Order: sequence, then C-alpha cells, then structure tokens
Amino acid sequence: MNALVPARRERPRLQVVSGEAAILDGQWASDHWDASLLGIPARRGRGTARFGGISQQWLRDPVKRWSRFRLATGCAFATIDSGALALTRFSRFLATRHPQAADASAITRPVLEDYLSWLLTQGYSASTRALSLSMARVFFDACHRHGWLPGLAASATIYVEELPFHHDEIARFIPEFVMAQLESGQALSKIPHTTTRNLVIVLIETGLRGGDACNLPFSPVLADSSGWPCLRFEAVKVRAGQLIPLSAKAAAAISAQQDYVRQRWPAGSPWLFPGMTGNDDGSKPYSHSAFIQQLRRWQRVIDLRDEAGQPVTVTGHQFRHTLGTRLINSGVPQHVVQRLPGHASPHMTSHYAKVHDATIREAFDRYQSQRVNISGEPIGYDPGSPAASAEWVKHNLNRVRDSLPNGYCGRPAQQDCPHPNACLTCPDFQTSPSSCRSTGGRPRSTAVSSPKPRARDSSASPGTCAVSRPTWTGSSPPSKASRTTIPAMNRADNSAFLAQANARRHQAALAAAHHAIDQLRREGKPVTYAAVAYAAGVSRTWLYSQDQIRDLISDLRKDEPPAAALTAQRASTSSLRQRLDTACAEITRLRTENRSLRDQLARQLGLHRTQPASKAPAKPK
Repeated sequence: MNALVPARRERPRLQVVSGEAAILDGQWASDHWDASLLGIPARRGRGTARFGGISQQWLRDPVKRWSRFRLATGCAFATIDSGALALTRFSRFLATRHPQAADASAITRPVLEDYLSWLLTQGYSASTRALSLSMARVFFDACHRHGWLPGLAASATIYVEELPFHHDEIARFIPEFVMAQLESGQALSKIPHTTTRNLVIVLIETGLRGGDACNLPFSPVLADSSGWPCLRFEAVKVRAGQLIPLSAKAAAAISAQQDYVRQRWPAGSPWLFPGMTGNDDGSKPYSHSAFIQQLRRWQRVIDLRDEAGQPVTVTGHQFRHTLGTRLINSGVPQHVVQRLPGHASPHMTSHYAKVHDATIREAFDRYQSQRVNISGEPIGYDPGSPAASAEWVKHNLNRVRDSLPNGYCGRPAQQDCPHPNACLTCPDFQTSPSSCRSTGGRPRSTAVSSPKPRARDSSASPGTCAVSRPTWTGSSPPSKASRTTIPAMNRADNSAFLAQANARRHQAALAAAHHAIDQLRREGKPVTYAAVAYAAGVSRTWLYSQDQIRDLISDLRKDEPPAAALTAQRASTSSLRQRLDTACAEITRLRTENRSLRDQLARQLGLHRTQPASKAPAKPK
C-alpha cells in the first residue's frame, strides 16, 4: 500500500492497492470504509466513513456511489465522512417523519421542506444545519445528473437561499485582554509538553488551521531572496500549497521543535509535530483531537479569564480569527490578509473588516462631535441619524484621498472641487478646535511639513485636495519630489488675495459657460449639461450649482423637440419555438455524449481492476 509522503502534501488521490479486485470491491461495498484498506491517503483520526446509520437500502447504495465518485474527484476522506453523516441525518428524518418512503419517488419538494423544519426542531446549530443541507443539496443534484436515484422527482432540490448563512457573523476573535494571558511567557511555560507548546506558538503567530499545522513536514521553512524565513504548507481545505512569511517568534519555535524531534527520535521523523504517545518510531503526526484536549487542559491550569473575571475557553481556530483581526486593525489591506490565512474568497476576510469598521466607527463618532469649520463654528452631527452611515463612508474615502495635515475635505470623493487651491478658505474644509484656535480661526497652512502621515504625498501639492490635482500621464510624468526638508516659517495672511483669485476664476468660468452655450446654439447641437461642461472646461457639478446657467439650460431644453421613443419588438412565437428546439437538441446531444463517456470510463476502470499488478508500487522518494 502506498504511504503518504509528508514532505509534499498534495490533494488526496485514489491509489492502487495490491491484492485481488474482489477484495477491493468488498471494501467499497462495506458500510464502514477504512482509508488505509482502500489505499486512500487520510489524516490521522480522519480515515473512516460510516454508512450503517442509513437505514434505507435504496438510499444507502446511491450515497456510497456518490461518495466514491467524490473521492475520485479529489475530496478529502474527512469530507466523505461528513457527507455520510449528513445523509444519515436525512435517513433518520425519513424513518421518523415519512416511514412509508419505500423508494426515491417518495422524496419530493414538500418532503424536503419538511426536512428543513425538522432540522430546526432537533436543536442543531446553524453550522450543523448548513452542513446537512448543503451535503443533501449536492447529493440530490448528482443523482439528478447521473440517474443514481431512479424515480427522484425533478423538483426534489434544496436551493442555495435556503441554507443557513452562519458565516455572516462577526469573526470569533479573542479579546486582547485574554490574548495577553495566553501569549505571556509565564503561561506558555506551564504547557507540559514541548510539542504542544511550540504548536501553540506557531498557531498564534501564523493563523494556520489546526489540521494543517499538525501535519507540517519536518522541514517546512524556506528562505526568500532577502533571507527571511517563510513557511510552506499544504492547505487541505482549499486544496492548494501556500507560502507565507514567518515572524521571528514563529521561526524560533519551529527551530526549537526541530531540535526536540532530533533529540526525541534520533532516527528522524517525517513530521514537525509527531504524536506524543504510541509513536516510538515517529511515523505518526500529532493528532488534532489530542491537541484540542491539551489546549483545554492548559487553559484550566493558567485559570484563563476575561475582563469581567469569568472563566473563558478558547479554541485553536480562534487564533486564526485573532490574527486576521489584528492585521486588519493594523491597516493591512484586505486582499493581503486574504492571502496570509489562505482564504479561497474575500468573503471570510470581510468578517475581520467588520470588526475593524465597528472599532474605528466609535472613534469617528467621538471626533465628529467636536469638529469645527474654518471659522471655528461647531459642525452638528447626530450618530443616530440615517445619514450617519453615509457620512462614515464619505469620511473613509476622503481620509484616503485628501489627508491634509490639519484636517480634511468634507466634500464627497466623487465630487469635483469648485475651489481650486483654496483649502484654507473653503467652507468644506474641516478641522479640530485646537488647530483652529492655534491659528486665530484659520487652519494652519498645509504647506508646512507635519509629522502626521498623508496619503499619496508625492502625487499632489500639500495645499490642494485630490479633485483639484492635475492628472499625470505617461507622456508627462511628474517630477520627483524633493528630499530637502522645508523649514517652518511664519507666513503672511494671503487669504484676501486667494479670495480675489477665486472670484476672478468664478467669473471666467461663468463667461466660458455662456460662450459654450452660444456656440452650441449656433451649431445647432443639443444644449446639455455634459456638452456645456465639456466645451467650457468646467464640471457638471459646478454647472448644477449656478442658478442662472441652470435656468438657461432648462429653458433651452424645453424648446427642443422630444426624441422619438423606440418601441420594443417582442419575439414571435415561431422564433421562441425555434430557440427552444435548438436548446432541446443541444441538451440531447450532451446527454448522449456524457452517457458515452461514462461507459468508456466504466470499461477502462473494469479493465484496470482485472489486470494484475505488474510490479509492486514504487516507494515514495
């Protein structure tokens, strides 16, 4: 029997087992599957699947056939056991609520709706109900496709929207008060086993899943181009290899664990965390269930408590949520956080962002209650108003685009700025009372360097907002920013000159808009806001704010004849019938092709089983 090579964990594949084909078929026909007898690699403690709880014989055989098919597609053996357990629940439901079900024709849409309510009455958690329904949904879809349950109603299906969306909850991170107790050197020293202690440190620092960490090979560390250690592992859940950077603490824990393994097993072990009991040769990896027990026992020893003084228990998987939450709160981009824990989609990573958003929103509400405008007048803010959420989004956008030293722009990020280079006198500029008082009612000049970080310092002058900055192209790149520090100096009050310049620009923009309107009328073109803005070189937002121009454009548009409305033409009956016949013909062709391919696959599989093995399987390198 082929053994699993721990140095390179790949997706589980069916392997040839030495022996007669009849013996192998007998194992497949059994109600208790053992991965080692079937020649399928499986993790320690997760190599069995039980089908004996399915009391209906007409249901049990298709479930086995479905499970064998899923193994051939690369599913882990633990997933097969989960599917068998989910269909066992469905079998118990049929025996309890529909004992008269004698074949697959008894499974109808009303029966599945009854199954949804039955799961609720049994008191299962949202995750258990979601797993049961999703497995049943995939099974019935496969039966519809391959015909494994003859007589199954076409309407017998479970829809996606009927699955409990338990993953929409906030990430189950560990509070920092509790993490301070777990990460302290005094608490870690109370873990009696060296393997468990190093494994806890690796989980806290890397956020690995417990099963992936327990099955790490002995040498999982690589060095990048700069010599920094990186961890290479196989993420079984997403069926992909990953490489993530290691912290100094995690790298030290891995090095210490390697020294311990060399001392404990002089002959060597293929695992970084070998099993602690019944493992004299070091061939077995650390059992994840044993780690769970050791983790709970350690928390009782250190008397782990929350801020209220109540005893608390954490799981190893919560270290993963805690690491993601810490990264998001530290300002790491969400797409980077998604790659570190190895999430298949950004949906799970978004849970960490919810925690960060709720935490920062409290500070935002406190800031909004004391902000002032350029005249030192308080700006009203009600955190309970319906517009508070929209203002929170606008605040985040502006802080990214227009982070000025003493405040930020209060206009939405997608709005054009009618006050170019006039942030010091712009009514939309917002700042804190201390900044306003220190300059006599005006915010400090943004040209002076400030210790606060600013977004995109090299792409804009410090005294302008993002919407008034020039757009650089590849043919006219901006010059490099000077590295010379400009000394702070007291500047004269130039606000009057800036106001005069703004007035001149405003009059020039009005003249350009009127000229554009006259030009469009002479050329016989429609007078629209977009056309006037393009011809005059101004923004449509600014045009909307000018009452005189807005009324003029509205009057001119009233004189234009309305455009002829296009009437939609409905498809004829013959056209719809032809499209339906074409679709039916394509479905028939695909069914015939799939049936032919399944027959060829079955013949090849039969020939492969009947032929004796020419030589023993090669030993893994």
